[in-house]
Order: sequence, then C-alpha cells, then structure tokens
Amino acid sequence: MLIAAASFEIIPTPDFAAWMTLPFLATMISLHVLLFKPYLAYLEARESASDGARAEASRLAAEADAALVTLEARIAEAKAGAVAARASRRDAAIAQEAEILGAARGEANATLDAALAELSGEVDTARGEVRTLAAALSRDLAGQVLGRGVAA
Repeated sequence: MLIAAASFEIIPTPDFAAWMTLPFLATMISLHVLLFKPYLAYLEARESASDGARAEASRLAAEADAALVTLEARIAEAKAGAVAARASRRDAAIAQEAEILGAARGEANATLDAALAELSGEVDTARGEVRTLAAALSRDLAGQVLGRGVAA
C-alpha cells in the first residue's frame, strides 16, 4: 500500500513547482518553434496573398472600367459617324429624287402641253365640222318642213 504511505499535500512546494515548470516551458517553446511559428507564418502569407489578390482585382477592375469608358466613347463616336453618314446619304437621295421628279414633271408638263395643244386643234376642227354639219342639217330640216329648198 504505497498510496497510504505517501503524504498528499494540496499546495506543492516551490522546488517541485519549479521542476514541473521546466518541462512545461520546454513543451511550450517546442510547440512555438515547431507548430505556432510556422502556422502563424502561413496565416500571414495567406493574408498577404489575399490582400495582393484583392489589390490586383481592384487594379484589374479599374482597368476594365477605363477600357469600358474608352469603348463606350468609341461606340458613341461610331454611332455619330453612322448618323452623319446616313443623314448625308439621305440628303443626297432626297436631292436626287427631287432632280428626277423635276425632270419627270417637266417631261409630263411638256407632254401634257403638247396633248392639250393637239386636243385644242382637234376641238377647233371638230367645232368647224359640227357647225358645217349643223348648218347643212338645219337647211335640210327647214327644207323638209317648208317643203321647198332653203338658200344659205
């Protein structure tokens, strides 16, 4: 019965506490050198890499924004050029249309004037013929009604 023979004290003696502190300190120093220091260095490197990646992402986002602004400016410039080209072509087409319509209108007016002149001549000729026929017809009718020939 060894347990009964040993004396148990609740508060350790200072020599015993000092001797028990040495293995604890050796263990803590070993853990610090072998585990904590590399792990903290790894965490620091990871945080540094994350910060670098964030900075790179911010830089790339700024470059992309600048490229987008440049691209939008070039698109706006191209649209303005297209609008100007379309307007100049439309103006040229309107001028060409006016020229063609003016020429066609002139030809149509000339043809119409010629047709009206010809028609006017034919109307005058037809009037003369109708007058001659009407005079002859009226003489014939008067002669038949009167029963004798009528002189003009």
